Amino acid sequence: MERQDLVEVTLNALTKENKAHLVGNPRILTLSGEKAVINVGDRVPYRNIQGVDEAGNVIPGGVEFLDVGVKLEVTPLLTEDQMILVEVKPEVSSSSEREYYLAGQLYTDPQVKTRSAETTARLKSGETLVIGGLIRSEDIENITRIPILSEIPLIGELFVLRNKTHQETELVIFITPHLIETVEGGLEVFEAPPQIEEGEGREWETVEVPSLVAEFPTPAPAELPAPAPVAYTLTLNGEGLSSTPEAGEIVANTPVTVTVTPPEGKQLVSFMVNGEDKADELVENKYTFTITADTTVAAIYEDIPDPEEIAIEELKSKIALDVTVAGNIIMATVEYPDSIDSILKDWMADVKLTLGNELPQGTTVKIKYNGVVVATGEEVIGTQIYLSRLLPEGKRQPITEYKDKVDIWEITVYPNKAVDTIVTIESVMSKDNFTREKVIAWGRANLSI
Repeated sequence: MERQDLVEVTLNALTKENKAHLVGNPRILTLSGEKAVINVGDRVPYRNIQGVDEAGNVIPGGVEFLDVGVKLEVTPLLTEDQMILVEVKPEVSSSSEREYYLAGQLYTDPQVKTRSAETTARLKSGETLVIGGLIRSEDIENITRIPILSEIPLIGELFVLRNKTHQETELVIFITPHLIETVEGGLEVFEAPPQIEEGEGREWETVEVPSLVAEFPTPAPAELPAPAPVAYTLTLNGEGLSSTPEAGEIVANTPVTVTVTPPEGKQLVSFMVNGEDKADELVENKYTFTITADTTVAAIYEDIPDPEEIAIEELKSKIALDVTVAGNIIMATVEYPDSIDSILKDWMADVKLTLGNELPQGTTVKIKYNGVVVATGEEVIGTQIYLSRLLPEGKRQPITEYKDKVDIWEITVYPNKAVDTIVTIESVMSKDNFTREKVIAWGRANLSI
């Protein structure tokens, strides 16, 4: 059995057993020394993002496209000994969606998975070149949950089914060049029709027929001129980008190194090369590639989060404040979490009372803190009272000292006429003698006397 036939029989057997899948079977005709390209696939659209403005808003760009599917580039050259020197570059790609957050918004971009090879081989006409070893490994986890039951603390995992699978696929590429020869005036073919005579019964007599005869002249190999050098354009978009060689026109197949230096106070979000995020491929903030096409490199940054702001947001999610009103008594209960980041040690804990309307002139209040009277006959001026300022000296403490504590404030209002207003109690953190203030919890109720 010929080698070509053996390859086809093996592929057909694997396909019938569902152990192999034919990704593509492109065929193309070209001249000796001329490159041929064939694309079979889709163009996946996506919206390019230019960056983020000073206000933190995303600057949208135009719609661009990514080509995915099967691509084959082949350049054959016929040698004097009737061998085919073939330069091939096959590429198989597929796309999937990738989600990421930028400036607090969710975006979806296509993510392209590509397997390609590039080689030069010397083959006979009809001989098959096999390129293998393009292996992709994937770990897939499927999670099935029973609603409600799977969310019960401690025992919820009993109602969750997790199925992990590991899948490896190998892409094998078969390339078979065929030499097609032309003859001036066509082929000279000699053929005689068969002579058949019918005998008795079902016996037949067949006369031998001469086989087909054709003569092919041997074409002389073409001498190709050396190709002129091709230059591609490298474009850099965004701050902190530099390249070696410098951006501009660069001769094809030249190694290029792009260096990313984020501006002060910024961190890199995406490093896009022709619409594909290559941030994971940066090595010491450098990305090196060989330029073979017009290439655009863009960098997208975001502000580096302030550690204090992160700790404050975490505290906001854990603290609880409740406000109730009974007659002329306002009750405020503040429950602090069992852990508060020590980076907040310079922030003082305070409680602030704000009235929707000014109380009648001469209105006084009595204030209790955890059952102890800290102020009585205090006249209310304006619409705000910092309750923590009324504490005895030394009782007002940093917020970090309130871990796992519960504070109860009781404010009794004594107006000299009817009052109907909204009361807002805020748990705040202050710093630098109240010049900086953060509200971490609040509650509201109506006071009607």
